[in-house]
Amino acid sequence: MDFLSNPASILPALILVLVFLTVFRRKPCKRLRRKQPPMRLDYADLPPAESFPYRLRPSLLSPREYRFFCILSGVCKSRGLRVYPKVRMGDVFWVPETLKDGKDDERFWYWFSPIAKKHIDFVLADGQGAFVCGIEVDDASHDNPYAKGVDAFKDRVFLSAGLPLYRFRYSFSEESVRQAVSHALEKHRNRATD
Repeated sequence: MDFLSNPASILPALILVLVFLTVFRRKPCKRLRRKQPPMRLDYADLPPAESFPYRLRPSLLSPREYRFFCILSGVCKSRGLRVYPKVRMGDVFWVPETLKDGKDDERFWYWFSPIAKKHIDFVLADGQGAFVCGIEVDDASHDNPYAKGVDAFKDRVFLSAGLPLYRFRYSFSEESVRQAVSHALEKHRNRATD
């Protein structure tokens, strides 16, 4: 019982046990580490509507977005433009199928997935349905790092496709909306003649 009178004598044995446990620790089974596939709804065998978890949102637009929409609609009506709110980016932009190589469509999905899951606050279109521009109404929620990254992504998507994107932060007026729409319409006409 010499180690009880001298606790330092047990230290090498403790270190040896810790090294042994670290080196030979049991690794989790691969089967347990795999992600479970997402649950899928079977459209051929739907449960009753009462069991669905969906609830109606109070409005499509926030109060701020609705105020903006009212101004924007008035400005666009006189110019023959249509305003579409909450448009999914995947309905405005597309990814070329050439990114699919038959075996592995990873590159295609890498670029398509982000636009399939994000929307633009407003998209303007001319009388024939051609896109004129996108508009984002940003507030303080766009100041966090994640939102800034999403905004930068949206900016680059619009830039890469050649469609203008206008951002209104914190404040807007009928005049500032009118100027943005006029600028977008001028760019749209120039694109159409090129």
